[in-house]
Amino acid sequence: MKHRLLFILSALCLITAQMSAQTTGAPIEYSLEDCLRIASEKNLDILGAQAQLQSQTANLTAAFGSYLPTIGASFGYQRRLNIDGGQQVNVLGFAPPPNNYSLSAIANYTIFDGFQRESQFSNAEKTIAAQELGIKRIEAQIRWNISQQYIAVLRAAQIVKIRQENIKIGKNELDRIKARFEAGVAPISAVYSQEADLGQRELLAVQAENQMNIAKAQLLTIMGLDPASEASFSENSIPSTIQNEEIQIFEKKVGSLKDAVQRSMTQRIDITDVHARKDAAQTQVTSAKSGYMPTITANGGWSWSNSQFQDFELFGQSFLGLNVRVPIFDNFTTNANIERAKLSVTQLSFEERQIEQTIRSQVQQAFLNISAAKKQIEISERSLKSAEMNYESAKERFAVGAGSITDYLLANSQVVTAKIDRISAIYTYFESKMQMQFALGELR
Repeated sequence: MKHRLLFILSALCLITAQMSAQTTGAPIEYSLEDCLRIASEKNLDILGAQAQLQSQTANLTAAFGSYLPTIGASFGYQRRLNIDGGQQVNVLGFAPPPNNYSLSAIANYTIFDGFQRESQFSNAEKTIAAQELGIKRIEAQIRWNISQQYIAVLRAAQIVKIRQENIKIGKNELDRIKARFEAGVAPISAVYSQEADLGQRELLAVQAENQMNIAKAQLLTIMGLDPASEASFSENSIPSTIQNEEIQIFEKKVGSLKDAVQRSMTQRIDITDVHARKDAAQTQVTSAKSGYMPTITANGGWSWSNSQFQDFELFGQSFLGLNVRVPIFDNFTTNANIERAKLSVTQLSFEERQIEQTIRSQVQQAFLNISAAKKQIEISERSLKSAEMNYESAKERFAVGAGSITDYLLANSQVVTAKIDRISAIYTYFESKMQMQFALGELR
């Protein structure tokens, strides 16, 4: 009995621990691919564009419906309440019955409407195609935003590591300087200097952690997740080192500025999107011009009316009809519709030119950023080596009493700054590389 009770208590503890772990579990780790996938499913801009596409699909169905006849049926009943009042006419001594019933079924079909329905159907098709391209354009922008923010998170995380490692070094140095002071080798001012420097290191670490948390929250927001949720991001998605051979291979792939601009004009989704929207707007001009052309409609059906609900063959009648409507003067309404449709095409032409200018500017900016990032990597490498050599020299001089604590702390600060500059330069290059891929329409 005792063993069984212990077993039950152990099981309850295990279940409680599992439920607690599920509730307050460890942060989920996301790779760059995970972030891109989740954003494609939950980003609000993408979801909104997809909702608009669904509404456009309904417009296409309605445009197709204009090729079909309209059919309607009706039933009516009427009863006179004041049977003996009014101008009542007796026929052979009998008053007319108070009830009246009616039935009808009518079909109308548009034979020709000046090509309006053809242009509307074409407009609906092209609008859907443009909307699909618009979704791809938004997705490409979101991919770039996610990639950019992901790099910002990794850069901030690396800086936090450098700051935290620097705190550990500072604490060890403080312990060593205190021991030297207690041994009578170092003055008390060295202890105070080291303590002040350690406080500065801790302050910088707190600021770095805050920047990292802000970057994470922004990334989660772009992904469409709760910015306050616990999450970590894999450092393996973006390497923290770069070789010159990799840089040269990418530069060779991109080619010259002229080639890059030409390639981007054929690959960018936004330029293809505006072309599709411009084609859709052109069909509205054709639709507006239909106001100058005649409309031909046909109709047919069956109707019946009687005072009693009977004698359908006797009182029912079938009919066919043809109607031709020729516009003569519509108070310049058609002309105004044509001008508005032409204005939409003109505005899209201006937008097309603006997008082309933007693409050229983005490609040029990407070239400049990659060139600057390369130089930053080279400079940061030299600077880090020099800072590390100076630090080791200042450390040895301070250890033997030949150097001051100020020189030693300054040398350490230069090493930390050089490390941060180095990691920032590397991530800046990868950010510039992705910027180039986005500018070329190749960011996947």
